[in-house]
Amino acid sequence: MDIIWFVWYDSLTVIVWLSEMSKEGVKSMKIKSCRNISIFFVVLAFIIAFSACDTGVSGSGPKPEPGPTYYTVTFISSAGAPVPSEYVLSGETVEEPEDPVRNDYGYLDFIGWYIDTTSDTLFDFSAPIVANTTLYARWELDLFQEGVGGEVMPGSIGPGGGIVFYIAPRGFVVTDTEEICFYLEAALDDIEEIAVEVIDKFALMNELANIRGTEEAGVGSGRLNTNLFYVSTRATPAAKACYDFNESNETKGIGKTDWFIPSLDELDTLYDNRILFGDSNFKSERYWSSTQDRADGNDKAWCQDFENGEQYSTGKDDRLYIRLIRAF
Repeated sequence: MDIIWFVWYDSLTVIVWLSEMSKEGVKSMKIKSCRNISIFFVVLAFIIAFSACDTGVSGSGPKPEPGPTYYTVTFISSAGAPVPSEYVLSGETVEEPEDPVRNDYGYLDFIGWYIDTTSDTLFDFSAPIVANTTLYARWELDLFQEGVGGEVMPGSIGPGGGIVFYIAPRGFVVTDTEEICFYLEAALDDIEEIAVEVIDKFALMNELANIRGTEEAGVGSGRLNTNLFYVSTRATPAAKACYDFNESNETKGIGKTDWFIPSLDELDTLYDNRILFGDSNFKSERYWSSTQDRADGNDKAWCQDFENGEQYSTGKDDRLYIRLIRAF
């Protein structure tokens, strides 16, 4: 570390000492004199700047050791009672929480914590935590529980008053909330709006824009697709009709308020099981899915013809039928 000493010698002379200090004391000293006061201050400023930039190792201590690393273990209870996350020191184990409770429709006992939503691999609570970890609760499904219309099986009446057309014994992920569901039910009729006249066909969109995130086609993705269409633009008659239906149920205090337009795979499953609804329940025409077709530009989405089962990519401004579904 450098130390600067300066003393007025006479009215025109300043003596400047520049000494380099070490742990043993003064290491060296340089004496400078200046008879021009202006030059003195320039020299002084230069010396101060030079000293401030000194990056020598003298006087520096050892590099501090890094602090301990903690990782987050997140528990997704899948509509069960919430389980708080745990913060675990790297290399330590996480304590297994108490079993969550789930009292909603269609479930029995808690099975355990799994490493993902699809595999059969239970998490090993004796294993050290070496990264952020997410664990998923899995529940035993009561495939034959007593429901609104008796046992819950394909063709029975679901909690929303629709017909159950799909059962997944291992469950599926509903992508907007990461909730694990096991059933899909469909409304008994196509959606309609009654204004000056009955409107029973809807455009998916009036303006041909890309709605990001709506390309997903799998079972469990329809609800997120529908939500994205609705919140991204109000120029989406199909999604608005769906939301109006849910709001009407909420206002009247009847039925469920989480109906949505099916994804392409959900719509295909509905077509495969249309016999559960009776011979003439569906029209022999095209029905909208909520899955956008990005491969053919921003102006198209997928639909399915309920006369022959063919799936088409068609303009979003086409007016087609809609059959709402819900997951539980």
